[in-house]
Amino acid sequence: MSCVCSVCSHLVKRNHRKLTCKLCMKYVHKCCSNLTAKEFRCSDTTKYWHCASCNESLTLPFNHITNECEFQLQLYRCFENGDLNTDHVKTHFENMKFNPVDDNVGIPENIDCNSNSKYYFTDELKDTAGINSNNLTMLCSNVRSVKKNFDSLTELLSEVDINFQVIGLVETWLEDKPHDYYHLKGYNLEVCNRINKKGGGVCMHVEENIVYNMRNDINELNCLKDTESLFIEIEKHKSQNIVIGVIYRPPDQNMKEFNKCVDTILSKITGQENKLLYIMGDFNINLLNNDVHESTYMMNDVQCIKFF
Repeated sequence: MSCVCSVCSHLVKRNHRKLTCKLCMKYVHKCCSNLTAKEFRCSDTTKYWHCASCNESLTLPFNHITNECEFQLQLYRCFENGDLNTDHVKTHFENMKFNPVDDNVGIPENIDCNSNSKYYFTDELKDTAGINSNNLTMLCSNVRSVKKNFDSLTELLSEVDINFQVIGLVETWLEDKPHDYYHLKGYNLEVCNRINKKGGGVCMHVEENIVYNMRNDINELNCLKDTESLFIEIEKHKSQNIVIGVIYRPPDQNMKEFNKCVDTILSKITGQENKLLYIMGDFNINLLNNDVHESTYMMNDVQCIKFF
């Protein structure tokens, strides 16, 4: 029986390199998929692969990702019994949501732990209730090269149309302080580049009318030497000062050392100094593996100090 590729509609021959969608069971030429040669050779990726059509129909958070083996595995489990019901998939993923609040940890009365973390499309975000000029608004993005993606960033900010007061960027890939072209208008720019090695790096754009100081005592912590980070402190005359940090942790950094460092920062700012703390960034931690991954230690630290 002849089969056709669900993407290009051309015949899929026996000797063609091809994939089978584990949801609709249709064939797709390897060249019509979005997999690289390396991903195609990975048995875990191809075993649970699903096509773009099925992916889009699910309308799940980050549903554009098709090469995450963990995501593929969990998705495939929804259909092991042939259940193609989208509601079933959504329920399955709802149950998988990582809950940082341990029932055994006492929660202060002034902390609202009801989860309200939602995913929004760009056009929905600007109409979100609660985002206004009275709120402290922050944005963090992994740009993977400021020079390459700066125009895309400015387009996103224009489309969202929200006045973010602090914008943290990770994986800036800068080797020196960027040209004025990469400096967002109306913001002060702070930069921390990776030293003696390409990649990594963070920067922070802070709205010009905000009074702040650099927290070099945190930036220069020895335990952060294998990461790139920036911390600032915003002065508030009638309330607690606010400390904001942006961190990029490379995947190969020792996880235990990173956990220890996070614990030090949390204890110092929220404990000893009694200040509000916000940490943005890319920590390269898979929270779906919280039962076995060393990220569990980090989350325990976060819970113990009541940092939500």
